[in-house]
Amino acid sequence: MGCASSNYQKQNIQVTPLAKKKKQDVIPNQSPYLPRNAVEPLKRVFNPDAAFASSIIIQKWYRRYKARLELKRHCAWKVFQEIEYSAEHDQINLYNFFNEMVSNVEKNGNHSNKGFVNMLTKAQTSNNLLETESMAEVSNMVVDSSYKGPHVELPITLEKTKELLEYFKGKKRQILHPKYVKMILLEAFSRMKILPNVIEINLNICKQVTVVGDIHGKFNDFITIFNKNGLPSPENPYIFNGDL
Repeated sequence: MGCASSNYQKQNIQVTPLAKKKKQDVIPNQSPYLPRNAVEPLKRVFNPDAAFASSIIIQKWYRRYKARLELKRHCAWKVFQEIEYSAEHDQINLYNFFNEMVSNVEKNGNHSNKGFVNMLTKAQTSNNLLETESMAEVSNMVVDSSYKGPHVELPITLEKTKELLEYFKGKKRQILHPKYVKMILLEAFSRMKILPNVIEINLNICKQVTVVGDIHGKFNDFITIFNKNGLPSPENPYIFNGDL
C-alpha cells in the first residue's frame, strides 16, 4: 500500500479578489463581491393601476371583516334581549291569551264557561280588596317609641323627599320603619297602576333626559346621579332602565 501523498497531485489554486479586477470588468450596479455570472436584480417599476387594484382588494376584505363583526355583535345583542325579557314576554302572552278567552266567552254567550270568567273577575276584584286591606293594615301598624328615624305621612311632598334623602346620606342613619316602607310601596303601586305603559316626554320643555341603568341597590351611586343631574321633575325627566 503506497503513501496517500503519492496519489495526490498538488494543485496550485490562486484566488484573485474581484476588487482587484479592472474597472471595465466590473458590471455596473452590481456588488463587486458577486460572481460575474450572477443575474442582476430586477428593478421594480411602480404601476399605479396595480396599486389601485390592490387597495380595492384590501378595502373589500376589510369591509367584509367589519360586516361580519357587526353581524356577530347584532346576534349577540339579540340573544341577550331574548334571554333578558323572556319572562316578561311569557307573562304578556299569558295575559293576552286569557283576555282573548274571556272576550270569546262573552261574545259567544257560552254559559258552560261562565264559572271560569267569574273566577278571573273575582281574582281581579280580590286584588283591589287586598290593596285596600293593606292600606288599612298600614294604618293600624304602631311605631315604637324607640324608633328614632324619620316619620312619613301621605301625601309625600317634595320637601319631605329631600329630607329623607338627606337623612339617609348621613352615616348615623337608621333603617326606615316597616310601616313607612309599606306605605311608600303601596302609594307608588297605586299611582303607577293608573299610568299608561308608554309615557310621552315633551323635549320642548325639558333640556335633557337622564337614563339610569341598573345600580344594583347602590344608594350612594343613586345619590351621586341626583347630585349631578338634579332631582326628577317635569323639566328634568328620568328614565330608570332596569332595577334600582
